[in-house]
Amino acid sequence: MKARLCGVVAAVCLLGGPAAAEDPAAQTAPSATGACAGQTLSTFTIRSARVNDPFWILRWRKLDESTLEAVNALAGKPFTFDAVNAVAKKVEENGWLPTGDATRFNVSYSDTAVENCAEGKLDVVFFVFSAGVSSGLSSTIEWRRKQTQDAAAASGVADPAKPQFTGDAGFEPGRRFYAGGGARATFAHAGPFQSVEVHGTGSSSSRELLAGLGGVYNSKNGWLERADWRLDFYNNRMPAGVGNEIGQNRLAGRFAVSTRPLGGVVARAGAALEGGALQSAFAATDLAAGTVSNTHYTSARFYGGATGNWRNQSFAASFGLALGSTGDSFHGDWRKAVGDVSHQLWLPVGNYRFFELEQRFTAGGIQNLNSVPVAERFFGGSHERPFLPGSDWSIRANPVIRSIPANRLFATAAGVGGDGFWSYNSTTALTAWGVPIVPAQLRDDPQFQKLLNGAIVSQSSILQVYYRTKDPHFGLIRNRMPAVLAKLAEIASAKDAAEAAAPASLKPDFSSCASALSMSKMAAAHVKGDKAVGAMGWVPELLPGGLGPLAATVAACGTSLAPKLTAASVSATALVSTTQDLDTIAKATAADFQAIDNPAAKKKADSDVSYIQRTLDIIVRQMTITSISPVFVFDAARITPQPVGPLAGNRYGVGGGVRLTLVSTVSFTFGYAVNVHQRPGEGKGALFFNLTTRNLFQ
Repeated sequence: MKARLCGVVAAVCLLGGPAAAEDPAAQTAPSATGACAGQTLSTFTIRSARVNDPFWILRWRKLDESTLEAVNALAGKPFTFDAVNAVAKKVEENGWLPTGDATRFNVSYSDTAVENCAEGKLDVVFFVFSAGVSSGLSSTIEWRRKQTQDAAAASGVADPAKPQFTGDAGFEPGRRFYAGGGARATFAHAGPFQSVEVHGTGSSSSRELLAGLGGVYNSKNGWLERADWRLDFYNNRMPAGVGNEIGQNRLAGRFAVSTRPLGGVVARAGAALEGGALQSAFAATDLAAGTVSNTHYTSARFYGGATGNWRNQSFAASFGLALGSTGDSFHGDWRKAVGDVSHQLWLPVGNYRFFELEQRFTAGGIQNLNSVPVAERFFGGSHERPFLPGSDWSIRANPVIRSIPANRLFATAAGVGGDGFWSYNSTTALTAWGVPIVPAQLRDDPQFQKLLNGAIVSQSSILQVYYRTKDPHFGLIRNRMPAVLAKLAEIASAKDAAEAAAPASLKPDFSSCASALSMSKMAAAHVKGDKAVGAMGWVPELLPGGLGPLAATVAACGTSLAPKLTAASVSATALVSTTQDLDTIAKATAADFQAIDNPAAKKKADSDVSYIQRTLDIIVRQMTITSISPVFVFDAARITPQPVGPLAGNRYGVGGGVRLTLVSTVSFTFGYAVNVHQRPGEGKGALFFNLTTRNLFQ
């Protein structure tokens, strides 16, 4: 068994890896199971060889042809360790995930097993497991949705370098049957934009098209975890009532940042500038005072919030503020504010079976300072309108109720479209059946569990060192190193001058001084010049008991040598003076090292590692590639100002359906919600249906 564990601070393999130079004789022997246990394997012939990779189906591809040919070529050959181990290395090189800026933590595992030893033949199985935890994103509520709907992305096994093609289809009353898809490509260059994406859907009564260029920066230091930016074009046309519609054409640029998790919570904020046209088919007589049907517009959007994704629940609270103007300049005609709170809870009720509860509360309001486009007002129904189309950060900006067709909830006492709203949605599901991603054979393997536990311990140790380097006392130590090196140089000069005048009998004492000086110089140079984590490792070498302690130089060149020089009538004044100065520096360095707040560093490291541990546990013990779940839905919504008469009051929707995921490639949801206390023109209820495909042709 071989393993590679790579983390955010040190992008190095902690326990070896395919690129490491390894002595075959030192490799672990293949795991022998069943009748193969205790056998002399060299007396057997290989009957067959295969690769067992639980994630291959998520990538929708197996290993490359040359690797599979090398595996298959073992069949019929005598079993030798060298031949099997050479193929095992090839499987690792092509089956383990690369470590990049977008991955905070990788765990890669491989094991070679032999089984079915009978009649002089055996089978060889190469187990390979490699998963990655995305930097920053795994602590968001949106990542929880990926864990249940897009296991390939959540497990880190999707190859971002390959173009991705997706399909999308569904049915919404009012919008009717719609279909479409998208494509995404990532570029391997250091320019401002690293990806291009296009996604669109259309029906006989609607269309939605988004095309954009995106860039991202993943930080490995400080409070900032991630920054992303995007330039995109958005066009949509949606039905609004019977015979009417609303639409938008806009060009936007946005920027957002998110922090490192603190107690499992990520804070994030962003801003966007956009401009374009807002349109509708409503007549002027349908509109409220100060509302326009068609206009060019500009707006600035600001948004912020916090999110967390824990072992059995996730949470997000977001706030968005839009400052908009009709025309082509920012002069302030309306203000729109929305608040969106989401909560998800999932509790195990058996092996890979869960009780799931999703809740969401959204509210918003518009302040009309001069005039507001009707398409900016609030329209409710089964269709969700995002505050920022195309953003990975989900902020809902309209009342959603699944029992009313898209944008049919819009009549108010003032006219078309609300100037305020609230909505509550809940979805309850119970997994009836599911197939896990990681098979029980691997999940329950003690060696595999030992690897995962070791990964967490190793990563925690590295992060503790990293956070110790952020302590101001470590900064004082590094800032002192130029003075240390200068003082060591002075001692060396004083030593050389004294040695030239000293008798031959003292030569051994000078050798001891020179040796101590050399070791202290080396350690001090590393503390001064190495990267922070490496430099921290060299600080103890300058302290008593280390490889090159400054105290040893003081003792060898000052305390021991100087009195002997004085006794031999050789001047030792310079040597005594410089070593005394070095002793003062050495004591200050030791005091600063002792003052580093190790408990605080451990607390921060434990906080970072906790969500890594949680995400790995979800990958190994919770995620399924195929599952069926019955669902129950309840919605409530209200818009203001309330109309007078039969259209007044809150709206409610109650219903159910079924959710199916298939090989993490198809997500299918089908159901019906009853419109409780039906209002005129709304219908008895609404059918909801959605079919999404991911990573086609991979």
